[in-house]
Amino acid sequence: MTSSRSSRPRLISLDVLRGAVMILMALDHARDFMGDIRLSPENLATTSGALFFTRWVTHFCAPVFVLLAGLSAFLYGSAAERTRAQLSRFLFTRGAWLLLLEFTLVNNAWRLEIPQTVWIFQVIAVLGVGMMLLAPLVGLPARWVGILGAACIAGHALLPPNGAANPADTSLWLTILNGGFRAWRFDNGNGLLTIYAVLPWFGVIALGYGLGPLFRAEARLRRRSLLAMGLGFSALFVLLRATNSYGDPIPFAAQDRSAGDLIAFLNTNKYPASLQYLLMTLGPSLVALALLEGARGAVANVLATFGRVPLLYYVAHVYLLHGAARLTYGLMYGDYASPTQLGSSPQGFPTWFGFGLPVVYLSWITTVMLLYLPCRAFARLKQRKRSWWLSYL
Repeated sequence: MTSSRSSRPRLISLDVLRGAVMILMALDHARDFMGDIRLSPENLATTSGALFFTRWVTHFCAPVFVLLAGLSAFLYGSAAERTRAQLSRFLFTRGAWLLLLEFTLVNNAWRLEIPQTVWIFQVIAVLGVGMMLLAPLVGLPARWVGILGAACIAGHALLPPNGAANPADTSLWLTILNGGFRAWRFDNGNGLLTIYAVLPWFGVIALGYGLGPLFRAEARLRRRSLLAMGLGFSALFVLLRATNSYGDPIPFAAQDRSAGDLIAFLNTNKYPASLQYLLMTLGPSLVALALLEGARGAVANVLATFGRVPLLYYVAHVYLLHGAARLTYGLMYGDYASPTQLGSSPQGFPTWFGFGLPVVYLSWITTVMLLYLPCRAFARLKQRKRSWWLSYL
């Protein structure tokens, strides 16, 4: 009983932080489905401060989601009744399950296309592959797994296709491993959209696993270590970004106005996730993880509710936003089955469809509110029951 109670403050911080970024993730996808897709948040020539920071704040979602998956894997395996072999088997099978889920239910949520002709390799798929790669490593000391993860994060830019003379000539498999956003069309007419690269994101999940022993240490040491690491990551990001020395293919260049300088400074590359991008997002996230330990109150409880059921939330919010966008498009133009095209916006709607940020934020808030009660019910179910299959959801 003592160990159970002492572990609660550690777990609540994970749930609260995960829940916070899950809520922010819905903002990014509300912008995808309901926003004006002709306006790119990363285009410094046309973006506004509000549009850029609406996108930028959601950059924290994937890094935190993947980092905490690795940390949670360590904590799951550290239970006294589980062996390393059981943890390895669980990670491999759950990773395979996530891959299957990505290319079926999740892909369908993004395109609502039957039969499916385009597949998307994004965050759920790369998380699944990361778990499968982590599975054979759990027999190593956690610190060595963490060091390997840090090496992948820091060094993947030195490997192809990033260093290739013509990245467009890179093969499909190398692009999946370490490439960026790219659309592929096959001879049979089907397509694949590669978004997330495996290598840097495996680095993040391995780094999260390497943090695991901190969560079995004394609380004061853990908080001090997380703060030091988070502030160190943030300082290193500022240094690398200011000097344009290493770690991002998009160099920082001073703009005509001060707000533009800040936007350009923060405009790092996500596809594939650059070292600067990951330092920029993981640094403050580690600080938040330290500060949230023992979080209490109504807000923390709401955030933790979402954080305990991330997979349900992820799938459901994409279906909700996509359905709302198609309904809105149908009411406006009389076409509820708008064509989808590889490489277009996530919902495949024509470029003339979309709204400003007020509608985007309204769609976001409405989606989160609609999902709270179902997520709370499922979180309570997972707390009451210990069925093995619930650990896969």
